[in-house]
Amino acid sequence: MVLIFLLLSLAQTPASDTRAIIAVAKAMSVRDLDRTLPVETFEAWLGRIGGGSAAIKWATTDCGEQTGNPALDAGRDFPLCVEADVPLSSDRRLYVSLLMGTHARGAGPAPPVFHSAAILRPGGGDPSFIATLAGIPSAAATARAAERP
Repeated sequence: MVLIFLLLSLAQTPASDTRAIIAVAKAMSVRDLDRTLPVETFEAWLGRIGGGSAAIKWATTDCGEQTGNPALDAGRDFPLCVEADVPLSSDRRLYVSLLMGTHARGAGPAPPVFHSAAILRPGGGDPSFIATLAGIPSAAATARAAERP
């Protein structure tokens, strides 16, 4: 019920109000995003996956949709994602995005949905894409194990 109220109140919020949009994403129950997951906030769930001690970095993005070509991007209403950057180890990071709305219209009124996830090595290497939220815990565990000598 609280989430519905927050989404409805953000329906008219400009995309520049990133703190409010990020707050909605953090408070989302992962069960609402994927029925196989526990009733736990997105923020707490990611914190547990990250090991609980590392700080998660939060940002709003265009979900990777801009082309970089102003002629192609002009006039488009880009998607609005909240991205969580979760440190997994000294050389691996988990990036998870939730689709929240669009940049022109802001967040809502539809509830947030899972957009994408990947594990990357900041120094390079191919990303490891994760198809579902439910796949994140095992992919994170595999990434951590791969770093151990």
